Amino acid sequence: MRNIVFFGGPAYSGKSTTINDIIELNSNHIDISVYSFDSVRQLIIEKPIYFFTGLGQWNAEFKIEFMRLFASCGHNDEVKFLLHVESELCARGYINNIFLYHYSLLKDYCAISYMAKGINKNKQKQLTLIEGRFTTKVMRKATIDFLKPSIKDFNQTPMFFYFNLPLKVLLKRKEKKKVRAEHIKQINKQYIKRSFLSQEIMKHGELQHINTHIIKGSKHQIEIPNIVLNLSK
Repeated sequence: MRNIVFFGGPAYSGKSTTINDIIELNSNHIDISVYSFDSVRQLIIEKPIYFFTGLGQWNAEFKIEFMRLFASCGHNDEVKFLLHVESELCARGYINNIFLYHYSLLKDYCAISYMAKGINKNKQKQLTLIEGRFTTKVMRKATIDFLKPSIKDFNQTPMFFYFNLPLKVLLKRKEKKKVRAEHIKQINKQYIKRSFLSQEIMKHGELQHINTHIIKGSKHQIEIPNIVLNLSK
């Protein structure tokens, strides 16, 4: 059975660094596949066929409004329009904006669907690492509820690491690494603060049959690679 491990938490909390450490410490050459919500979301923007396929299955009212705005934007460039919506989302967030809220949900749905298909194709992989913000209870539950029936050999007791580090640590890391190549639009300090303050910190027992670890400091992060790699021994 495939072992699946989730990594959640605000930007700059250490998810990507921890996954890179796992890969570097993989001395037993365990077959590992890695999926990042940020990277998959970027793919969905760059190749709109994934987004528009999901749009056809989404809320009818949102679909009508989305197509109305797209038709009135003055061009037929789907990527350009999606990038515009992305910039609005980054600048304003989706609080009190029903259109951006549904857009964000749809993009996440498309991302999860894409990952599920990829995971099922890579049957030989022993270990699958999934990185995302997962800063709301709804997103965490929706991801698990979608993947469990979608992945044939889904481990019924996956592991979830949630990084709950202080805001000052996130901002300090942001200063050290100002550019993140995997992002279409670079994350600024205000976005980090907003994401941190609005997060619903994961709790033990929040998701049934999920082995949850709440990471509160850099010292605990050091232990994660060995814990994860021991799953597949």
